[in-house]
Amino acid sequence: MNKYDSDGVFRHKIDIQIRFTDVDLLGHINNNAYLNYYDLGKIKYFEEVYKREVDWAESELIVANVNTDFLLPIYYRDKIFVQTRIERIGNKSLTLYQEIVDKNTNEVRSRCHTVMVAYDLKNKVSKPIPEDWRILIEAYQSKID
Repeated sequence: MNKYDSDGVFRHKIDIQIRFTDVDLLGHINNNAYLNYYDLGKIKYFEEVYKREVDWAESELIVANVNTDFLLPIYYRDKIFVQTRIERIGNKSLTLYQEIVDKNTNEVRSRCHTVMVAYDLKNKVSKPIPEDWRILIEAYQSKID
């Protein structure tokens, strides 16, 4: 943990609408759908932090690594949400920590760590995380509910 995750509290949560096409032949949600749910959480998290809609084609923040733990199955009629926070921020990268949680039981069904790298789209090289991003993330992560 560092100053961006000093209390381990999730300040960002979004409800997820499970679609019938997310269901696999075994009757539970396909593993690929989990990544879509995490992407939705990530997009909404950054839009709330940056206080604007993010243009991902111009965002200069790319995914370098994703690790997902599938703890308990999710079924079509389950009510779930994704919670997101920045776990760590380094010189050129940051790590998001997310969980998919059952709204009725508060059970964590899955958890995910995503490393994202600040990237210079023109020169195609990594770059330092801009200071204004750090300031916005720190302010958001430390806000009092």
